[in-house]
Amino acid sequence: MTQGDKSPIDLPEDFHLLPFEEKAKYIVELRRRGYTYREIAKMLHVSFRDISMAIKTYGVKPVPHDELEKLKERVEDIDNNLAEAIEDVSKHENRLEHLEEVVGALASIIKGYEDFGIRSRIDELSVQMEALKREIKSLHTISARHSREEADLREDLRRLSSRIDVLRGELSRLREAHSRYERLVYETLSLLRKYMDSVYEILRAAMEHQGLKLSDTFSGRMTILNAEIEDKISELSRRCKFS
Repeated sequence: MTQGDKSPIDLPEDFHLLPFEEKAKYIVELRRRGYTYREIAKMLHVSFRDISMAIKTYGVKPVPHDELEKLKERVEDIDNNLAEAIEDVSKHENRLEHLEEVVGALASIIKGYEDFGIRSRIDELSVQMEALKREIKSLHTISARHSREEADLREDLRRLSSRIDVLRGELSRLREAHSRYERLVYETLSLLRKYMDSVYEILRAAMEHQGLKLSDTFSGRMTILNAEIEDKISELSRRCKFS
């Protein structure tokens, strides 16, 4: 049938509630009037698989072999439906599900060609169907590989987290040791400061007992050393909050 042979059909308002065998009558009638699979699917909100099943189960008898023109139109119509089905693969949200639907549609189309005895076209469609099946298998493989990679990443993350915990514990121990070291330095310097004046007086008295005198240079150095010790004690006290 050609585009000009199409005529409208009245659908009941509760079409979507009808059982499949009732819907199939409208599908078959629209197909008989020249509507394509795509047009029927859009008009009735049914899948290609439903259309194929309706036509296969409730459709009219195959066109006789001697009606060559009608046979050519049937072949052309099936070609168009095949092209539309394959084109939809790239647009469908769930690619795996739609590829499987296309494979089902191709199987139905091949059955239609077998009814007309066109072997060469059957072979061509079989090749296309096998290619689609391989693509489905490839997509499943990719999905499985991604799942394995995700599991590997989770394991790496777990190991890194464990390593971070170890490093965090080591850092805590180092900080504790450093704190003890600073406390020791602070206490040592505090003790040194406490006895600095006494050491200086003892040293001066010993020198005078021997008839000697501490030089101004030595006294100056002692004063500077005493000031440096005081500064270090103050710095440790501020930073570490020693008292």
